Amino acid sequence: MYHRPAIAAVAMLLAIGMIGACGAPKDSTTSSASNNGDSSLQWEKPKNQKTADKTSCQVGQWDPTQPENAPNVAWNYQEQTLWPYPTSDELGPYLTDSDGYRRCYAHSPSGALLAAANIAAMMTSPTLMTDADSVIKLFGHGSQYDTIKEKLQNETLKNDSDSGVRAELYGFRILESKETTAIVDLGYQASADGRSINLSIVYNLVWDNGDWKLQSEDTIPVSSATLSSFVNYTPWRET
Repeated sequence: MYHRPAIAAVAMLLAIGMIGACGAPKDSTTSSASNNGDSSLQWEKPKNQKTADKTSCQVGQWDPTQPENAPNVAWNYQEQTLWPYPTSDELGPYLTDSDGYRRCYAHSPSGALLAAANIAAMMTSPTLMTDADSVIKLFGHGSQYDTIKEKLQNETLKNDSDSGVRAELYGFRILESKETTAIVDLGYQASADGRSINLSIVYNLVWDNGDWKLQSEDTIPVSSATLSSFVNYTPWRET
């Protein structure tokens, strides 16, 4: 387990998600898709050379295979993130931008799982979450994309590093997985001030421009709820 500012990070995460659901016109027109990647890349070279190259994310056709167990991954920390992020030679991420934003995941339910877990970690990154240009990379192009981008650019993003909390990933559920959308539920146990809580954080993802991103529609892309236990979750913990 790891001391990090969890409450502030999750609050920021949910607040950003709320942007797409509040005060925006019901316009179904989407922005033209573009590559949100930084032109200056730190290349994380996968062993499977077919999966990506240095300038684009090319991960092959949709594979609907559902994971029966937790994927085999390596765990790493990005600066002072609350929880570690997973990487996999088969599932991604295969590209890392100069700001630390990780992208390019397998087009599969397992790839969506890796994307959700990496988004969770990146959303606790002080560097990423205080830079509007970095935060907007988390979102796919949807009806509220332009509204979210405008709000992010017009607001001062702050990182509250005063809240010391412990948190640990316990497991996952893939609630929905389609070729263009996925819903991933990550179960965390957090503790602060001598009290612990089981937390479900659900990520609504969209396959956008060849990668998994948060949806930017009228509904909130990230939501949370407390749990009594992790029954029905596939165990997935840092090892």
